[in-house]
Amino acid sequence: MAAEPFPGEPLLLIEPLDPGKHDRAGFSCGIARLDNYLKYTARKHHAGDFTRVWVATRAKQKEIVGFYALNAHSLLGDQLPADLTRNAPLHGGIPAIYLSMIAVNRPDQGQGIGRFLLADALTRSVGAADQIGLKTVVLDVIDDGGSKMTAKRVAFYGSMGFQTLPGYPTRMFIGIETIRRALSRSGKENGRLGC
Repeated sequence: MAAEPFPGEPLLLIEPLDPGKHDRAGFSCGIARLDNYLKYTARKHHAGDFTRVWVATRAKQKEIVGFYALNAHSLLGDQLPADLTRNAPLHGGIPAIYLSMIAVNRPDQGQGIGRFLLADALTRSVGAADQIGLKTVVLDVIDDGGSKMTAKRVAFYGSMGFQTLPGYPTRMFIGIETIRRALSRSGKENGRLGC
């Protein structure tokens, strides 16, 4: 995949996880569940076609700055607002992409890289929705670190257009059409969501 520019960085690359190329051992975001996923499970899930793991690295370096994981998902129609399920098929669930993991290495936190990774994940999700039917992107906010940290994470995703699912305060979603509109408004020639 082509390099992705990021302000203040020489160059960040976002590409599929390649265990032979990317150093997973040195990654630590401060949340054991996310660190362990990248170190011990991501490769197996990626190779087994359960998920796609995307990593950000600096140009010509193997250290992972951040990562996210996407996979197919399905929601029950009654879990989503009525405007997202209007005219939905009567069979199966509402097709979605699940953003199962997203994290930034500790030394790189606070620089906007998490926002950059999320924007890339959402842009990629629209690309997938252009190929198959997908209505929304959904995620579960990590509740590690106490209620203040959870609220901070919910606010972060809210600032990117996510809404909480009714009755599920840490499960959030954003409609594919909302992402498409944001991409259209961003006016970026490369079709990337502004961050």
